[in-house]
Amino acid sequence: MKKFLLSLATAFSFVLFLGSCTNEEDINNNGYSDKEKAKIETLMNLFDSYGWELDTTISIEQRNKELLEMDYEKTKSFLEYMSNGIEFDNFEPTQQSEDNAPKALSNTRSTMTFPIYGSHSSAVASSQTTMILSYDGPKPSSVTIQSTSVSSNPATTWTPDEYGSFNFSGNKCDNIKATGMIKYGSIYKHKYEMVGWCSKNSSGIVDDGKITGFHAI
Repeated sequence: MKKFLLSLATAFSFVLFLGSCTNEEDINNNGYSDKEKAKIETLMNLFDSYGWELDTTISIEQRNKELLEMDYEKTKSFLEYMSNGIEFDNFEPTQQSEDNAPKALSNTRSTMTFPIYGSHSSAVASSQTTMILSYDGPKPSSVTIQSTSVSSNPATTWTPDEYGSFNFSGNKCDNIKATGMIKYGSIYKHKYEMVGWCSKNSSGIVDDGKITGFHAI
């Protein structure tokens, strides 16, 4: 019985050892130089320290290729910048014009749409963000997010979750939120929320609003 238990313990320890070596073997068994191995491991640890999740559907070869193409200091600055959240409060809200005036979704419905925007620029990153809101006029009690989009530098990919609806309090609808995943390159991702507001005039038409920022969640 003692021999059986000892064999089980030995086998379990071996399995744990194999699991701990997986990432190291991924790096070491692909003909990389010591310098390249160190860079791959350092960047993987960097992303992990900021809570970014590795997309395991990407091949090891593609992962290592992208990591080797990254500049460590620029990547660290970006991750630090994103961890603090992005605030757009210094930018002017959207004002109604001929280009963004509320529009009916069809001739047979009274549902209208209105876009709100956010943008920022710094030495680390810049972005242009759009959120399309829809509502039933006149005098809506709520707005629904119809779509969102993000264009950024460095290049990232924004994949939103299912959108929701948000109620007015008086003439203003605060804390409109769209959650989704921001992907850096094709290998690391992190959950964020896009936050904004809109307001309606005395006729019940949404005619103002903006996106105020991105926050990590």
